[in-house]
Amino acid sequence: MIYKYLFKRILGFVPTLLLLMLFSFWLAREAPGDPFKIASVQSIRPGSESLNFKKQGERKPLFYFSLSPLDRRNSIQRYIPMLSWNGSDNQLSIWTGRLITGDFGNSIRYRINVWKVVKKPFLVSLAIGTLSTLILIAISIWLAKYLATNSNKGSNEKIWSFLDLIYSIPSYWLAVLLLTFLASSTFLNLFPSGGIGMNKGNALLNILDFLYHIFLPVICISLPPIAYYTKIIFQNIEQESHKVYALSAAARGFSSKYILDKELLRNSLIPLVTHLSLFISAILGGALIIEKIFNLPGLGKLMVESYSFRDYPVIFCIAFITGLFTLLGYLATDLIIIRLSPSIRESFEKENT
Repeated sequence: MIYKYLFKRILGFVPTLLLLMLFSFWLAREAPGDPFKIASVQSIRPGSESLNFKKQGERKPLFYFSLSPLDRRNSIQRYIPMLSWNGSDNQLSIWTGRLITGDFGNSIRYRINVWKVVKKPFLVSLAIGTLSTLILIAISIWLAKYLATNSNKGSNEKIWSFLDLIYSIPSYWLAVLLLTFLASSTFLNLFPSGGIGMNKGNALLNILDFLYHIFLPVICISLPPIAYYTKIIFQNIEQESHKVYALSAAARGFSSKYILDKELLRNSLIPLVTHLSLFISAILGGALIIEKIFNLPGLGKLMVESYSFRDYPVIFCIAFITGLFTLLGYLATDLIIIRLSPSIRESFEKENT
């Protein structure tokens, strides 16, 4: 049953990925600037593979067919362009064939396989995004539960004011504040100001050193949205607490803590899960400012550098990874929601039996 649903969802990814491929292919060919001229300025040998137009397929036609330009000297071709068939020996066909096998080609800037260029920034962004998401979820759920059960309205108002203040602070300004007060010799030099470390020579020490270096960036990414997600969970707890099943559980004598943990919280997390699917994909490729401030070798920084060099193979690989993870995030969201909500799970079972 679940496998049938997964198959249908994954099959639905194909048109989206296909459109992403076509758009990236078109953008790489039509965007202004010549990557080969830019690369030649960077002292790349003219005879190198990355500058060999014939090996890269740049001299081949773009598509399976092409339209000839209008010719005023020809009575027919003056108004109607001639259609010529190019066959499978075209740039799109060759590019798609390589892509299906996982070959994104070679980086124009670095002259090595794209995967070798993207692998480390991808892992860095994935680690930062995962830790930021876990911290965001944990703190948001804890705060929402505390605010829902705390009867002291004065302290609740102070917490909401503090959360609104954090939410109003731009992430780049928060990064500058943290660097100034926690990573400089002027105040508290508790954390490194940039980089990812991992120079200890031992796997465990490298992991700890990496977590130590990305602590401030993770805080900058996860802290501002906490107010937003806390409010989402809190409002849903308030709405769920007035529904029949919650009132019935209270009438049967269950404690408010039991009702909150076992019933209300589970249904209140559904909107949070929906929003987090977008949050994760945005972190994966969009934490550019934070990566620049903390000098982190992530996907956002690599994307901008690749665009300045017109390194289109790297640009497309990053766009493809971000798009793929966005689709996988939607799939994971659906599965988690089915798991959380009994009513949705029941309707899902009826549709897929």
